[in-house]
Amino acid sequence: MSLLKAGVCAWLSIGPLMLAQAPHVTDTKVVDNWEEKGHGKEVLRKINGRWWTQDNREVTPPGKGGFFWTVDSKPGSSQFFHHRPFELARAESLHLWMRREEVEAALGPPNRASGRDEHGRWFYYAANGVKVNIWFVDDGVLGDAKYETVGEKAQMVASVERDLNGQDLFKLLAERASQRSRERQAQRSSDMRNEQAARMQAFRERARSGSSGARYTTAQPSTVLVAPAAPESAAKKRIIPADAFAGITLGATRDDLLNKLGEPNNRFAISGDDGTRESFTYDLDSGETVVIRLLDGKVVKVR
Repeated sequence: MSLLKAGVCAWLSIGPLMLAQAPHVTDTKVVDNWEEKGHGKEVLRKINGRWWTQDNREVTPPGKGGFFWTVDSKPGSSQFFHHRPFELARAESLHLWMRREEVEAALGPPNRASGRDEHGRWFYYAANGVKVNIWFVDDGVLGDAKYETVGEKAQMVASVERDLNGQDLFKLLAERASQRSRERQAQRSSDMRNEQAARMQAFRERARSGSSGARYTTAQPSTVLVAPAAPESAAKKRIIPADAFAGITLGATRDDLLNKLGEPNNRFAISGDDGTRESFTYDLDSGETVVIRLLDGKVVKVR
C-alpha cells in the first residue's frame, strides 16, 4: 500500500495545520462507556452522517426500540486518516481488478482502512452518510465495491457491477489464479530453454576457438579431419630430418611442435569427455612415418 503510506506520511507532516480545521460535527451524544463498564461516559460525534468515537471508530446507533450503540472495531484494529467528505459520484470510476494505487489515483486517499493490504478494505464517507466500502482481494486488486447507507441494504457500485456482468467473483478469482500459475510455468520453461541455448552457444564458441575447456556432453566423440592446406602439398610430402624429430619431448606444446617440425603431412582432431585429442603425422628422411599425439595442446605420445 505504498501510495497510501505516502499519503499517511504527508498527512502526518501537515497534521498541526489540519487539526486547526476540525471536522464538521453536526451532532453529539453522551452514552455509557460500553467497552469499559463503570468507566464513565463516551462522547460520540456525528460527522458526515455517521457517528464516531473520540478515537475515530464508527458507531452504529441502536435500531428502533433498541438501546445499544455498536462500535464497528476494536481500538487499533483499523487505520483512520481524515474526515474530509468524499464526492460520491467519483465512485463510478471504479472497475474490477483495479490495484490499490489506481483506486487511490481515482478517488484520493480513503477516510479509513482495515485488514491486510492484499485482502483489506478501504472506506470513503460522503457528506450525506453514504459509505463506499471497497474490498481488495487476491493479490491486492479490487474485487467488490458497495454503497452502504445506514438502515438500508448495500448496493454494488454500478461500474463494478457491469464489469462482473453477473459472474461469480470467487469463480473469476479461481480462474485468475489458474492463469497466473500457467503463466509462471510457461516463464520457467522459457527461462530453462534460453539458459540451455546460451550454454550450447558458449560451448560452440569455445570449440571453434580451440579452447581446451570445450567439452561435449555426450559420450560419443566427434571427429574432425583436417585436410592439407593445398593439393600440391598433399601430392608432395614434406620430409623431416630425423634429428629434428628426436628433439620433440613429451609435454611439448603444439606451438613448440609446429615451430620445430612445421605442418604435418596429415592431421586430425577428436574432442570428447576427456579433452581434445590430435594426431600429427610426419615422414622422416630415414623413410619412417611417425605419429605424434597431443591432448589439449600438449604432446602425450611420440611414435
